[in-house]
Amino acid sequence: IGVDPDEWAEASSAVQQAGRAALKALEREGAVLVDVSENLLRYAPAMGYLAIGLETRELLRAEWEAHTAAFTADLQVSMSVLAEISALDYLDSQRLRVGLRSAVARLFRDVDLLALPTTVDTASPVTESSAITGEGVFETLKVVCKQVIAKTG
Repeated sequence: IGVDPDEWAEASSAVQQAGRAALKALEREGAVLVDVSENLLRYAPAMGYLAIGLETRELLRAEWEAHTAAFTADLQVSMSVLAEISALDYLDSQRLRVGLRSAVARLFRDVDLLALPTTVDTASPVTESSAITGEGVFETLKVVCKQVIAKTG
C-alpha cells in the first residue's frame, strides 16, 4: 500500500487519526505500507473541480439561462465563475490530467493501492436552512480555495 506522507500532512488531525487507524488495521492483517511521493497528486483536486465544474456548467446551461434566480447564491457564484474559464484553460487542465494519470500509473508499478485522504477535513454541519440557502457554503468554499491556492500558488 503506497502512502504519500505529504498528502496526509495536509489533512486535519481528525482525518489523519482515522487514516492512521485504518492503515494500522491493514498492517495487522499483513499489508505492507510503502512511502511514495508524487508531486502532481497535490493538484488532483483542483484538476477534478475544474473538469467537473465545467462539465456541470455545460449540462445545466439551459436551466441556468432560464432560471438563474432559482439557483442558490453559491451556485450562482460558481456558475458565473465557471462561465469565465476559457477553452485554452480547460485544455491545459486536461493535459495536466493526462500527466497525473501517467504519474499514478508509474506509482502502481510498485504498489497495489494508494492510501490517500479523500478530504482535508471532516464535513461541515448542514442544517435544513443551510441546505436551502447555501448558508455556510461560502466559508467552506473559502477554506477549499485557500487550500487550492496554497497548493498551486
